[in-house]
Amino acid sequence: MSRSVITSLVLVVGLTAAACGSGDEKPVAGGGPQGSGRPTAPAKVATTGGFVPTEFAFTATTLRGGRFQGSTLARRPVVLWFWSASCAACLREGPTVAKLARHYGRRIRVVGVAGRTPRSEAARFVARTGTSRIEHIDDRSLAVHRRFNVRSSSTFIFVRADGSMTNGPGPMSVRDLARMARILLKG
Repeated sequence: MSRSVITSLVLVVGLTAAACGSGDEKPVAGGGPQGSGRPTAPAKVATTGGFVPTEFAFTATTLRGGRFQGSTLARRPVVLWFWSASCAACLREGPTVAKLARHYGRRIRVVGVAGRTPRSEAARFVARTGTSRIEHIDDRSLAVHRRFNVRSSSTFIFVRADGSMTNGPGPMSVRDLARMARILLKG
């Protein structure tokens, strides 16, 4: 490979990482094609509560130290917001996520997933962004990130009640999030 091609690749990778996301929607889970723009059908596993998408078959800890069962996300519309305290875009979009949660409250469950963020920094981030009313998963190990194939902060996973999922890398505007929420509610 020529020196200019390598330099270009390094620059592209660096800029993508710095932006915390690309802004393109991509389906996730179930082995669907990346970048097709269509939701993917979920693979399911049996739990005591019935069958749930394999991505939801996990137990994690919340930032408040409580236990979080991924299976509680099944069979309802959900927005998962993957963030990091070091992500500037995440800090800017936090108030938008808080508005989404307030507006759609009982109809759509909004859950934050804090990646690679020490608990004390995560607590400050939650306070600064006004997202204390939503539940946040402490995912310092990135186990939940891997489960949903999330590679960067400022990523949203939109889950329909049937378990199909669409990936929306952030940052996302109020308008974009509201549009995706309406799609979730249509089923």
